[in-house]
Amino acid sequence: YPQHEGVWTQQGGMDQALLVVRNPRWAIPSYHHILYEIGYATTWEESYASSNNVYTRRSPIDHWIDWRERRAVAEIHWWSWFIDFWMEGGLMRDIFTHRMTTPEHYQMLLQPHEHTETELSYANFVGENTTVAPSYDYNCLMYLPEGGCKAKTVIMYEKLIEPSTGPAEANKMASTIVGKPGIDVISEEARPCVWEELIINRKSLRTSVDRDGNGPPREAFHLTFDQMILLNHELE
Repeated sequence: YPQHEGVWTQQGGMDQALLVVRNPRWAIPSYHHILYEIGYATTWEESYASSNNVYTRRSPIDHWIDWRERRAVAEIHWWSWFIDFWMEGGLMRDIFTHRMTTPEHYQMLLQPHEHTETELSYANFVGENTTVAPSYDYNCLMYLPEGGCKAKTVIMYEKLIEPSTGPAEANKMASTIVGKPGIDVISEEARPCVWEELIINRKSLRTSVDRDGNGPPREAFHLTFDQMILLNHELE
């Protein structure tokens, strides 16, 4: 959330957010692999029926190239828009221009499959010269008030699974919730052992690492030069 395939399921009982971020160079191809693994499902029922396939294999290169040419630019914008959302406490922004937008336009952006790109265009719906007052996501206001939608900690996925940095990144995550009412966190001394069991010894749910050996290597899935330029621009 708020990506259109994400769902806000927690109705209360939260007071802070912790954001896990993956390098978009790898996150975007991995997202495509998930779509491939679930057969490019278009409904929740179809997705759930194929959910056991997730993190089991990578797509053929030709599938990736076809999807990349149609979708990668939009996904790059979605990725940076998602980061903005959690770093700015749920501030409503347009996906492609990143300008503040209206609640009406924002709700349309959350349902892109129901609208054309022309209908979603900031210039067409809001207007280039329109002054827009700051508005915040309804769920943030209702269930994470007082700035709770602004991430307290950012965890890097790559650091979390890398042996040289993983234990420290996991400890950073644990430290965010230590002392919270109703949450028991294991001792700091035990955390490196738990991290090793989960990440190195694979005693956890599947992750992107479990695709290794099933399909092309991850380095084979490239973004185009222009897409990499856009990606660098979005990161700045």
